[in-house]
Amino acid sequence: MNPLEQLEQTAFQLTQDLLQQNTEIAWSKLIASAERGILRAALQQARGNQTTAAACLRKNRNTLRERIARHNL
Repeated sequence: MNPLEQLEQTAFQLTQDLLQQNTEIAWSKLIASAERGILRAALQQARGNQTTAAACLRKNRNTLRERIARHNL
C-alpha cells in the first residue's frame, strides 16, 4: 500500500471512529483538522520555511500564509 492509500485508509478509520462517538461532526471540522495536519507536516519538513512548504504542497505562498494564520500555526 502506497502512502496516499495509507492516508486514505487512516482517514476513513478515524472518521468512522469520530462518527461513532458523535454523529454530528461537521464536514468543515473534518477538513480543517486534516488541513492543519498537512500544514504542520509541510512546515516541519521545510524547517519552518513557508516558501519551501508552499512549494512542497504546490500552493501559492500567500495562500499558505492565509491557511497558517487560519489555523493559528
